[in-house]
Amino acid sequence: MSVLLAVSEGPPAGTVIRSPGAQEARRLCTDTLGTVNPLYARLGIPADIDTLTGIQRLINERVSETRHLDFKRQLNNVDDLADDLSALANVGGGVLIIGIGTDKTDRATSLHEQDLRVVEQQAVQAARDGIDEPLRIELVAVPGGVNPGRGFLVIAVPPSDRTPHISANKGRVLHRVGTHNKPMTRRELGAAFAAGGDLFAIEFGLTRGYGGSAVICELLDTTGGMLNTIKVANTGTVPATDISVESIVSTIFWAKDEDCRSDESRDFMSLFDRDHYVPDPPYLPIWMLPSGSDVILRCWREWGSPQQDVLQVTWKTPDGQVHTNEQSWSWVPR
Repeated sequence: MSVLLAVSEGPPAGTVIRSPGAQEARRLCTDTLGTVNPLYARLGIPADIDTLTGIQRLINERVSETRHLDFKRQLNNVDDLADDLSALANVGGGVLIIGIGTDKTDRATSLHEQDLRVVEQQAVQAARDGIDEPLRIELVAVPGGVNPGRGFLVIAVPPSDRTPHISANKGRVLHRVGTHNKPMTRRELGAAFAAGGDLFAIEFGLTRGYGGSAVICELLDTTGGMLNTIKVANTGTVPATDISVESIVSTIFWAKDEDCRSDESRDFMSLFDRDHYVPDPPYLPIWMLPSGSDVILRCWREWGSPQQDVLQVTWKTPDGQVHTNEQSWSWVPR
């Protein structure tokens, strides 16, 4: 288990989650030493790397840095840390440990305890303000042997779907090549942006694939986040077929039939009748939406369902290709 301290991904930029502070972070680390971070396993990083025993073992075994594992003797400044974190994010994630010195072959050779409160603040600042788009990171403070306020900071950088991340103040796009940060080439930048798929094309108003295809949702009206009116629009240049809309977080119950789609067909109180809503109405998936057209749908959600959500819209283009758009979503108007 780690302590989530930085910003969320996806537009618009998220807000910083309040840090529990060095003392609480250390307590959480101590209470959960047996937990294995799946990111470590995926990237071949030792499972106990976020414990004092594990950090000492890195020195004893002279473990080498890798494409996904970076050691820093100390922090020089926030901008340099932003470079290091964005470079890891741009290669699928990794771990950076502050307080470990290396030799000329990039192997761990020495321990250098840090002021944990200071380096935690610098890490959050780098991820939030030093990178475009802001980066989500997870921090674990590992106290040293004498002073509990000093020790080592383990920064885990999970995989990101918002690559490439840019060092905001330096205007550089870096990635890890071997054990070092290198600027991305034009081709590498293009590949990173293209990996964003339809989300990238929609965000920047670009056409992509079969003539440009984009289906999006818009919240038109809501009553307490329970009774909602949604517009599903085809903003692309070709027809969209077999359109489905699903929530990643909770179940959406749709008006049972097409007559329930608007307020005009029923009295107001009947709109709150749970019996009028089902998870699989006959008109979904939507058979077709011509380019530039939209349809209005009414839906109902259980009381207490999370307000923050991700809507997944799936559709096909005339050539049979399947497209997906995952939208960061709030059931409360902003």
